[in-house]
Amino acid sequence: MNRLFGSISLILVAAALSAQPAIAHQGNPDFRSEITGVTPASLGDGLLFSIQNFDDMLFFDRIYVGGGNAKHLTPSDIGPKGVVVPNTSGILGGVRVWDLAT
Repeated sequence: MNRLFGSISLILVAAALSAQPAIAHQGNPDFRSEITGVTPASLGDGLLFSIQNFDDMLFFDRIYVGGGNAKHLTPSDIGPKGVVVPNTSGILGGVRVWDLAT
């Protein structure tokens, strides 16, 4: 058992000693990277695909998309059956469903 741990320890030490410095800062410990801006990925590609798959399963007439970054979506991002709504619409819809159930 001691031999196994000795072998593993030796491998780990060898791997640590042979590690190369990161290429981005070329081994400089004082390197500082700054992110000046982030361009978001297109929201529409995956979202439209997901909405189309959801429609294939449920055959809905209209889907309401809201919350988060929905205000940044365009009609082409959500397809012809999609409608962008504010967060309050979801709350009011939930209240309405609750009233129908009682």
